[in-house]
Amino acid sequence: MSYAYRVATRKRVATLQEREAKNGYDKFRRIEIRKAQLRLNTTKHEWIIRELLDSVGYKYIFQKGFLDAGKIMIVDFYLPKPRKIVIEIDGTSHAGTKDKIKDAVRDAYFQERGIRVVRLTNQEAETLTKEELMILLSKKTALSQASQDAAFSDWSRNNY
Repeated sequence: MSYAYRVATRKRVATLQEREAKNGYDKFRRIEIRKAQLRLNTTKHEWIIRELLDSVGYKYIFQKGFLDAGKIMIVDFYLPKPRKIVIEIDGTSHAGTKDKIKDAVRDAYFQERGIRVVRLTNQEAETLTKEELMILLSKKTALSQASQDAAFSDWSRNNY
């Protein structure tokens, strides 16, 4: 990421924050601020997947924001129609039980809307090849779906 891009993004974040302070809370502006902050702190693994998606020629939106009942959800990559796939890179921050439950709830939100979720660990992102990415995005793995359903049912049993 170039220095000029970082400076411009920091200025944009500051401007958005000033507007919010002046005009009050705006959830859509909050999404834009958070997305800009995440773009400034792009991880090495996100760059790897970004380069792979570019090399394959898939259209994607990096750090796409979704709003659900006032909650802001920002995904690492969103591949719009016809694919409708979310790619999440799960680093060490996703290792805790609470984080896994949050991820399962987010996955359920996307699945209800017909959006498929593909989760990759940092190690998987590092070793992924272009061919493997194409295969991964072309088929749905039943194992990951089953594990997500199990985590969500555990969470719903404990919280309802």
